[in-house]
Amino acid sequence: MKTIFLINDNSAHAKHAAELAYSIACKVQANILIGNIVKTGRVVSVKEKTLIGGNIETTVETTPDLRKHLQNLHTEADSFKPIIGNFNLADLSESDISQLINKYNIWMVVKGTPAKHPLRSESHSANINFVLNKIKCPVLLVPENSEVNNFERMIYMADLRYCQLHVVRFLTEMADPFGANVMVAHLSAKELPNMDREYSHSVFKETICRSVRYDKLFFDNIQERDVRKAVDILINGMSTDLMALVNHQFHFEEVVNGQIEDTLPPYINIPLLIFPN
Repeated sequence: MKTIFLINDNSAHAKHAAELAYSIACKVQANILIGNIVKTGRVVSVKEKTLIGGNIETTVETTPDLRKHLQNLHTEADSFKPIIGNFNLADLSESDISQLINKYNIWMVVKGTPAKHPLRSESHSANINFVLNKIKCPVLLVPENSEVNNFERMIYMADLRYCQLHVVRFLTEMADPFGANVMVAHLSAKELPNMDREYSHSVFKETICRSVRYDKLFFDNIQERDVRKAVDILINGMSTDLMALVNHQFHFEEVVNGQIEDTLPPYINIPLLIFPN
């Protein structure tokens, strides 16, 4: 059983990300584990059986508001109802949180990002860069101003010569219950020459399509060398709902302005899925 780990700091952007996480959980049949990283006025301790990566029983501490909100999102149209558990992470370091994520074999971490940089005194965000460098699963960053609640097109931006099959497989697995398209968008790394269009399509068919079977898997060779312009083409020109990158690989630093901070750059207004390197 898959488990989605939701980082919650009781903010509006965390609630927004939680709603998308719930939608994904219903589609891919995953349970949700809410990690509360700030202390609240009232924490209710309960014992319950929570499925984490299979059939592990655990005692969880529950902050009921977000959990109840997600439970209320369930409709009769949803064929799967996720089990939602909580952990109180307020006193844990990023290292401890990373170990927890790896221990329970989390499928994906989800974290909301605010539209504006919070004041230092108001920031309760976990250092996502540290966590990304320690965990084995991807992190989905959900901008507060994103309007995605369903997926129709997911794009993995990479230099085709270094395209990672496990990323493509993850995306097709995630896209399948949504009936979404998955596109590998080739953008040549800075130090490498552009690939010929016909040759690149041939390489894609021989190396990717033979290894990953998915009817809605596509490819495009983006000739634009300016990464910012290429991102605009992918997000706005192609009406993309989710963009995937590999941490610290090729275009990553250019896309996120060096590293992941509390907020994403304003030109990224869709969920960004980052895979560990």
